[in-house]
Amino acid sequence: MKEKKISVAIATYNGEKYIRKQLESMIEQSILPDEIVISDDGSTDCTKNIVQALSKETSIPIKWMEDNPRHGYNGNFEWAISHCSGDYIFISDQDDIWEKTKIEKVLEVFESYPEAECVIHEYSLIDSEDRPIPGFGNSWTKQFFLDKGLQGIQKVDRDTYLGVSVSAVMANGMALCINRSLLESAFPFPKCNGLHDYWLLFSSIVNDTCFWTSNILAKYRLHDDNTCGQSRFNKAWNVRIKRMGKKLNLSQCGNITVRLVCGEAVKKRMEEVGLIDLDAYRTIQRVIDIGNKEIAAMKAGRIKGLLL
Repeated sequence: MKEKKISVAIATYNGEKYIRKQLESMIEQSILPDEIVISDDGSTDCTKNIVQALSKETSIPIKWMEDNPRHGYNGNFEWAISHCSGDYIFISDQDDIWEKTKIEKVLEVFESYPEAECVIHEYSLIDSEDRPIPGFGNSWTKQFFLDKGLQGIQKVDRDTYLGVSVSAVMANGMALCINRSLLESAFPFPKCNGLHDYWLLFSSIVNDTCFWTSNILAKYRLHDDNTCGQSRFNKAWNVRIKRMGKKLNLSQCGNITVRLVCGEAVKKRMEEVGLIDLDAYRTIQRVIDIGNKEIAAMKAGRIKGLLL
């Protein structure tokens, strides 16, 4: 079945608690990757030692990169992806677990739909001890696909989903696989943190080359130290307080700039493709306008601006 090269891109930072389980789930796939590329963003724990020990237990080349400048979450993923040589690139966090047929089932979608540049899969949720988490549905994709009665393999067509894709993250990055052709339009990433998955998904929808499969192909882990994502669903008070503290920290006001920078990149991409007459274009223009107003409010010292 496999004819083209498969890469896995992982961004790590102090991932010693879960990285071994993540990597083990990759080297136990029904179809193995040809390389695993890990970009580390300055870990101070035993992440490197764990990766190096495991690399001696598998024939799959594991490339460890730690001499890159500190890029932050978004830039770290971009660095890892840019060093992948595969035709297909699976995006991976450092703390999840892949189902054994993940690569196999995703490749089947690419083979069935040659025009596909990005494939999203469904996933389940687990906690820090690998226990299933009930009550949250499966994932972000649930509200966009499963709740609409979509099953099997579905095209995330541009006419239906472009408007959603400019204003919401429709899937977590750990559920994405892209092919090399998408990189030509998606690289470089907007220079803001934490939006690599949003940008890749948006780029594929603009190209009208995104597909979704209802197969549950990974376990997405929710724990107190999630960098981003569905940790917002965690109801534990200590996690809530941590999130509140981040919102009150003035350094977090950079999130406004993040939305503005990415919004401007989205607008430029739509202009390049000639999609300026759609509601989605007007939506992203409103996002940019709001971002500019919020930054102006912050500079004026308004309390509302400081707490955003």
